[in-house]
Amino acid sequence: MKYMRFDDKSTREQRLQKDKLAAFSDIWLMFTSQLPKFFVLGSDLCVDEQLVAYCGRCSFRQYIPSKPAKYGIKIWWCCDSDTSYPLTADIYLGKQKNAETEIGQGARVVKTLTGPWQKSGRNVVGDNFFSLLSWQKSCFHTV
Repeated sequence: MKYMRFDDKSTREQRLQKDKLAAFSDIWLMFTSQLPKFFVLGSDLCVDEQLVAYCGRCSFRQYIPSKPAKYGIKIWWCCDSDTSYPLTADIYLGKQKNAETEIGQGARVVKTLTGPWQKSGRNVVGDNFFSLLSWQKSCFHTV
């Protein structure tokens, strides 16, 4: 495990300039693309965040004082509400270089994660971070 690598170290620096997740993005994409293939989801979806505890060096490590593990990697999940089976996920990489402050981040996250099931008649549930008025008007609480 000490010498396990997920990518080509010789090209990592070039890829890190465009993608903060460069060292792990190929594995992450393979994992998340397989999730919805083996599950028949119900009528309700849940969108929420998770802080995976991590204390190492990472350019997108988050500090959230209200969580039990204060430091970690923040992942947004879209899951089936009945079984908690994960369907899609997105790792929060922080503010990108030369980018303006994002307004309506919660709405963007919900639309991105629930995109494959848009206009399928399913209900989306989330906490107050995701309940922006702009999202409510554009999605009408169902995707």
